[in-house]
Amino acid sequence: MAERGFLTIAFDPSYTGESGGEPRYIASPDINTEDFCTAVGFLYAQDKVLPERMWIIGLCGWGGMALNALFIFR
Repeated sequence: MAERGFLTIAFDPSYTGESGGEPRYIASPDINTEDFCTAVGFLYAQDKVLPERMWIIGLCGWGGMALNALFIFR
């Protein structure tokens, strides 16, 4: 996506992937929506970002949490 001119960010939500912390290997809609909101907020603060053209991709079970975070900002 970046090669096609999109500004992108990738991250592991709390307690998953390579991130640290306890507990491990859980998906919490509240915690993970907050994680996505933090990522979206970071991108909104960038000078080159047009918020009205911003979208988000969440894979598998993260999709609902990702969309929830995007619509919180709109």
